[in-house]
Amino acid sequence: MALNSASIEKTGAWYGFLNGLCLIIYGVLLQITNLVEVPLLRVGFILITVVFICMAILSLKRGREGRLDYLQGIGVGTLTSIVGSLMFAIFTLINIQFFGSNIINVLRSENVMGENLTLSTVFMVITMIGFVGGAITSFIAMQYYKRPDHKLTK
Repeated sequence: MALNSASIEKTGAWYGFLNGLCLIIYGVLLQITNLVEVPLLRVGFILITVVFICMAILSLKRGREGRLDYLQGIGVGTLTSIVGSLMFAIFTLINIQFFGSNIINVLRSENVMGENLTLSTVFMVITMIGFVGGAITSFIAMQYYKRPDHKLTK
């Protein structure tokens, strides 16, 4: 590889930062509009992450002139998800602790994670869903992006 070729780390960190920023903005919008309690709207967090993973893989592929190994694509997608979910998890902790967000009460009332929900549990759940979900999404997306013509294999 040439020294000026696209880097997995730089691409993943940049798109992960943008992913985290969009997740934070979406979370703030849900809080401002009092729609945090609507479970269906929380799917938006997943959709935002999927879009940024695909954008990161495509950007890396274009930066390497269409040559992208399978594991490199999975790596950049997973890194994008890790950075984004860590940013969002830290924001959520700060939001709950210092700004009085009611998301922890909403999750307790839905009994999704049990009644004994703590800040550390919220942090761990957000990061683990982000990490694992990002790796699985990257794996699925690379089925499409691994070929130069972007056609599904037969």
